[in-house]
Amino acid sequence: MSENRPPQFDLTGLSAQEKRVGQFATREPLKFATSSVSAIAHWAGTSEATVIRAARSLGFTGIKEMKVAYAHSIDGELSLTATIRAQLDELASAGAGATPAQVATKVASDISDLLLRTASSLESDELSRTCAAIEQCTQTFLFGLGSARYIADYLSLSLDRLGFATSLISDAGHASADALAKLSESTPLIVFAPHAIFPEIEVVMRLALENATTMVLISQELPPPDLDSSIIHLPISSAVGTAATESAGAWLIADVIVAEIARRNSDAAVTQRQKIQKYRDQLTLTRSEVRRRRPR
Repeated sequence: MSENRPPQFDLTGLSAQEKRVGQFATREPLKFATSSVSAIAHWAGTSEATVIRAARSLGFTGIKEMKVAYAHSIDGELSLTATIRAQLDELASAGAGATPAQVATKVASDISDLLLRTASSLESDELSRTCAAIEQCTQTFLFGLGSARYIADYLSLSLDRLGFATSLISDAGHASADALAKLSESTPLIVFAPHAIFPEIEVVMRLALENATTMVLISQELPPPDLDSSIIHLPISSAVGTAATESAGAWLIADVIVAEIARRNSDAAVTQRQKIQKYRDQLTLTRSEVRRRRPR
C-alpha cells in the first residue's frame, strides 16, 4: 500500500474562510480532488471565489493544480475503499428498512444527477478534437482495465459499426506491449479510467505518448501535471457522496462520442449500418431453413 498522505500546509496566514478550504482538502482529499469548485465551496461552507483564493494563498497557480496535488496523494486502494463506504453511507440514508425499490430509486436519482453534471462539464472544443482524431486516423486504440475494459469494448464496437477501425487494449502488463508498439501519429489512444488513474494506467499512458500524438482521457481525475498539455481530458463528474459510480459517466461519454461521430458522418454511418444489417439477414436462418438443413 502506498505511503502517500494528503499534503500538509501552514494555514496560519489564511483568512478564516480560506482555512476552511484547506481543512476540508486535508480532511477529505478524495472528495476535494474530484469535485467542482462550486461543490468544494458548498462542503467547505464558503464561496467559489474563496476556494480559488485559498489555492493561490497556499502557493498553487490555481485550484486545478491544488486538486492535482491532492489527487496524487490518494492511494488507489484507499480511494476505492472510501468510495464504497461513501456509497453505503448514501444508501443508508434511505433508511434501515428501505425496500429494494427504494434503493433502486436512490441509485437512479444519483446516477441521473451524475450524468447531468458530467454532460454539462463537457467542453465542445475537447469533444470536437476527440471526434476529429477518430475521423482522421487509420485506427483508434481504446484502453481500459477492470470494469472500464467493458466500456472501452463497447465504444470500440460502436465505432466499428460506424465504419471507423478500432483496436482494444485491455491489459497493462506485457500483453499490451505489442499494441503499444503499433501506436503512431495517426493512431490516437482513448483511455478509460473512470475512478482514478492508477499507477499501471499511468505507465501505459506515458509509454503510449512516446508514439501517439493524440490521447483522450475519460476520467474524474485530472491528467498528471507534466502530461496535461498532451492530453484531451473529457471529465467525469465526481460520484463521491452519492450512491452512483463514475462508470455511469464513462458510459455517457462513450455514447456522446458515438452520437457526435454519427451526426458528423451521417451518410457513411447509415451506409455502414445497412451493410451490417445485410450480412445479419444473410447469416440468420429461419427455423424452417435450419430444419431443412439438418441431416436425415
